[in-house]
Amino acid sequence: AKYMELKPIDKDVLENFIVIKFAESGKSMDKDAAKWIAEFSEGIPYYVQHMCHEVWYITEKEANKKIVEKALEERILPSLFSGFQVIWNGIKSEEQKKLLIGIANAKQPQIYSQNFIAKYELKTPGHVGKAIKSLVRMGLIEGNKIWDIFFREWVKRNFYF
Repeated sequence: AKYMELKPIDKDVLENFIVIKFAESGKSMDKDAAKWIAEFSEGIPYYVQHMCHEVWYITEKEANKKIVEKALEERILPSLFSGFQVIWNGIKSEEQKKLLIGIANAKQPQIYSQNFIAKYELKTPGHVGKAIKSLVRMGLIEGNKIWDIFFREWVKRNFYF
């Protein structure tokens, strides 16, 4: 098969799609849970499919937000842990690690601001710039955001300030 990258899908469309597909399978998902998946996944089909697969698998009849969070916490992140640990251990710079922690934990990271730099114990805006360039080259961040949503969540849950 040919690889094809899908662009993010409108969250309202995804929310309805998830609810309908669960219903067609003989199970159901409440709107809040579907909305949470659509928002968490940022509309990216890969993440939606991955989450819905795990949620469907552990759902007897009706999926709710608690089951969605359980799937993420107990199935998805643990299954990715080893790979993420290899990535994390491959990052030799503490500055890069602190920057990733800050980006993962801040809602809208202002990475060059004095508050951000102080909060995450970074050195200077110049050091932040170098760390950003390295993390972009490694393929970990894009546009001051950790592009892999599951890696971002893993960092957030394992390294917080």
